[in-house]
Amino acid sequence: VRYPGTALAASAVLNSGLAMFRSKEFERAADRLRQVPADSPNYAQAPLMTAVSRKELGRIEEARRALSDAQKVVGDGPLAADILFQRAQLERTDRQSAVAAQVFEDIAIRWPQDARVAECLFNATELRLELNELEAAERNWKSLEISYPQQAAQLREQILLGRLYLARKEPNKAIETLTRAVGNAEVPGSSVPPDRTLAVGRYYLVRTL
Repeated sequence: VRYPGTALAASAVLNSGLAMFRSKEFERAADRLRQVPADSPNYAQAPLMTAVSRKELGRIEEARRALSDAQKVVGDGPLAADILFQRAQLERTDRQSAVAAQVFEDIAIRWPQDARVAECLFNATELRLELNELEAAERNWKSLEISYPQQAAQLREQILLGRLYLARKEPNKAIETLTRAVGNAEVPGSSVPPDRTLAVGRYYLVRTL
């Protein structure tokens, strides 16, 4: 890197690491991102993306430590929600469902205008349901349904609603909801592949019959 020790050099190292990440060269990306000086203006991005790289490599503990480092640097700054979202995903990957659900809920409360709030509420609802914490699951679902009605009407979300009815021991509502959901082969705006989404819906529908 030319002009070592300058803000320009630090930016070049950061951008190089980000380019490697986008190319899915996660090991190289993590190594390069660790070279970003701690006093550079955009330093917080370095431990954040180092953590994501480590997560992609399956190195959960290293990723967790990098996220902790990033959180200390950022505090309540602009990247705080990004860091916590990655933390929630990491904890879910590591099967720490209660922790993941709590972090997703924290994001929805602290940053209600964040573009990922609907996703956080969906994830928190699903995790609480899997933990058999029905009251918390229903609370998250209600927030999703009220604040994001269009998202709540999507196939994936309606399948989750059907699962909630199953947990409530309301099989008729579950059958009605799931039948309507899986009958819709189109999933506009869904981030989950349609075939997989429909397979999940059919699985839960069969369970109700």
